Amino acid sequence: MKRLLPYFLLCIMFYFFTSPSEVSAAAKDGLTLWFTSVVPALLPFFILSNLCMDYGVPEILGKFCRPFTERLLRLPGESAFVIITGYSTGAPVSAGLIATLRKKGQLTKRQAEDMLGFCTNVSPLFILSVVAVSFLGHPETGIQLGIIHYGSNFLLGLAVGFTRKKIPINKAKLSQSRSWPPLGKALSDAVYHGVSTINLIGGLMVVFIILLHILDNLGITKEILLLLRNATDLDFTGLFYGIWEITIGTKSLSETISYGQMQTALISAILAFGGISTAIQVQSQIKDTDLTLHRYLPYKGVQSIFAFLLGMFLPIKKQAVSVSGQIPTATPPDLSNYPYPLWSLGVLFLMILSLVLLRILHWKRTRVSLH
Repeated sequence: MKRLLPYFLLCIMFYFFTSPSEVSAAAKDGLTLWFTSVVPALLPFFILSNLCMDYGVPEILGKFCRPFTERLLRLPGESAFVIITGYSTGAPVSAGLIATLRKKGQLTKRQAEDMLGFCTNVSPLFILSVVAVSFLGHPETGIQLGIIHYGSNFLLGLAVGFTRKKIPINKAKLSQSRSWPPLGKALSDAVYHGVSTINLIGGLMVVFIILLHILDNLGITKEILLLLRNATDLDFTGLFYGIWEITIGTKSLSETISYGQMQTALISAILAFGGISTAIQVQSQIKDTDLTLHRYLPYKGVQSIFAFLLGMFLPIKKQAVSVSGQIPTATPPDLSNYPYPLWSLGVLFLMILSLVLLRILHWKRTRVSLH
């Protein structure tokens, strides 16, 4: 594969010289998407998370969350801050925090690689605003997509915990006092690292969008999709784009598949997988550590299966269509008039509760055997 890479790069360079306008247009699209969507959403969280790491927020949360993280997830208490960040902000912010904890020796390699698999989620803002409102035109669907996404992720975290051995934590290290850096220095370092990371993400986005434009313009994407359709009689357009980049994939699914159970399940699966673009962003955050993505991609594949099954199982709320055949203008969801079927939410709750109880029982048996 590495021997073919130089020839592949020569082909890309030749395309750049022969179609400069198309490459420039694709790069402009990528930069616009990065500057208007990614920078405002992620840069403040990058800066804030770096400040939190400098001032010992993970250690403070670890004292309170250690019983939960140790018994259910078999992770040290410091991981609680990363888990919360993963659910509130998502990748690649959480991946950068995992790399920092690994450098400090607060996570083993196995623990850090496992956390890369279930702490690099899609942010709630992307699900509720971009996917549900902008793409689907159904704001209330964002609630269900969020339940499916974070529910499947939590199930993955519990399942992975069963495969990991409990590693004792160095109590002396946790109680060890530390000196805080001056606020001015900590803030300037946080801004510097935050801007550097966001620029790296922007560069990766531009490269990926240019490559997808090249595949489209050369007709390669069309031929691949045509072969898949002839073989299975199914439209793989949204899934194909979603494997590479979730924004393009979810938008394509919203346009090629009618609103309903299958559309929700497929979008949930794409959101759970995250796309190769997100994997490269995660890789960029751990490049200075000994961590790899050997567990990341399999874990994301398992979460995609969980999310697809939940998406097919949980009924969605139907929305009326106007006489003209157009979906009415999206309005903010009225949660008071949005009752999900109790049996479907009950099944999801029982699945999570079963894993929690199994984890607690397993922890108690391990503790008894040690004594």
